[in-house]
Amino acid sequence: MAKILVVDDDTKIQMVVRIMLQKKGYDVKCVSSGLEAFQEIPE
Repeated sequence: MAKILVVDDDTKIQMVVRIMLQKKGYDVKCVSSGLEAFQEIPE
C-alpha cells in the first residue's frame, strides 16, 4: 500500500484529505508543520 504524508496546519483540511485518500486505499499520515514532516521521513 502506498503511503502519503499530508502536511497542513489546518486540522479540518487534514481530516478531509485523509478521508479522501484513505477511501482510495492509501495509508495516510497527517502532520501540522514542515518540521514534523521532516521527522516522519526515514533517513
